[in-house]
Amino acid sequence: MSDTIRSEKELDVRVIPPPEKHPTIFRMFESLAPGEHFVLINDH
Repeated sequence: MSDTIRSEKELDVRVIPPPEKHPTIFRMFESLAPGEHFVLINDH
């Protein structure tokens, strides 16, 4: 059995005004360390 704790970053852009979506996504992407990931939730 593994004792690894998995932490997942999640970004839900459905609640962000359209003009702010792309900049927010890019900021999140740029904040990732090597090997990290995030889950992007969008309505399209």
